Amino acid sequence: MKRFALTAVLLGLALIGSAHAQVATTDLVPAAPFFTHPQATGLNGANITPDNPAALAWGTPSRVAIGALKGKFEDNLTPPSPTVDFDGKFGGLRLVGETFGIAVEQLTVDEKNPPPGSPSNLDKSNDLQVSLALGKWLAFGIGAGKSKSEATGDDISRKEAGISLRLNEIFYLGVAAYQDENTPIGLVPSVSDKRNGTLYGIALRTEGNIKWYVAYDALALNSFDFTPFGGPLSGGFDLSRFSVQAHAGWFLVGASVTDIDVKNYGGGKPTVKHKAVDLGFAPMQGLTVTARVQVTDVSDPLPSDATITTNSLAVAWQF
Repeated sequence: MKRFALTAVLLGLALIGSAHAQVATTDLVPAAPFFTHPQATGLNGANITPDNPAALAWGTPSRVAIGALKGKFEDNLTPPSPTVDFDGKFGGLRLVGETFGIAVEQLTVDEKNPPPGSPSNLDKSNDLQVSLALGKWLAFGIGAGKSKSEATGDDISRKEAGISLRLNEIFYLGVAAYQDENTPIGLVPSVSDKRNGTLYGIALRTEGNIKWYVAYDALALNSFDFTPFGGPLSGGFDLSRFSVQAHAGWFLVGASVTDIDVKNYGGGKPTVKHKAVDLGFAPMQGLTVTARVQVTDVSDPLPSDATITTNSLAVAWQF
């Protein structure tokens, strides 16, 4: 039980806050998971619904996708705790027309061999978004998400709204706002609490035979004032991320680096860094296969530094 409690705290801290990108416009990866935080609905996902629902308006081609992931968690305690293995599945659908877009996705992640009597579910996230494009330069979007974790005892619903501006069909600017409401599982009497978040991004996306995507995104998420079970929700965070991708013919490559500063977490100030690399067979129409390797490093002397490695494979049909 002690191992599980430490695992839940470190997983929550290590995976906190890194979004799956796409704030100003959608990126070039058809589908890929970004398991980042057990309570990060709207941040966890399959790269099918963007962080900013307005960015969905620029998200052609349409697609349907499924995939699987597996990973491991290792801390730096002396002696080290047993390695925690987890796996998951994800999928979704994105339909984008000239003026209207809709997308839905789900991600589920479970610990493979939890201690007897301990819950295995680390996260189950759902997200639904719609967008409206006003001409070729301005788009609005709204969305709703939900995330539930048996490991941390949290049940969070999210409201999303955003705007995206396209300039010269190459440069994009995006701004969005979140409101999360947490109703802890099994707490009697039932108590809920809210937090707000804002994010903005700037991106370059070119079209043609060789496509480029370069983006910078930032997110500030407040903490929940009420955290009955302690753990990762006790602190908000600031996030910054740089992404670059290239697509030529049937092949796609990409990389991103995300830095997170956690605020007011048990009196400390941990830092988290996500690094991800994408490779894929990804024609813009028809069958695509993409792989992602994600490494997360946590710098936190209390209770421990940690490393999380996640590998995934996604199959999509673009049309």
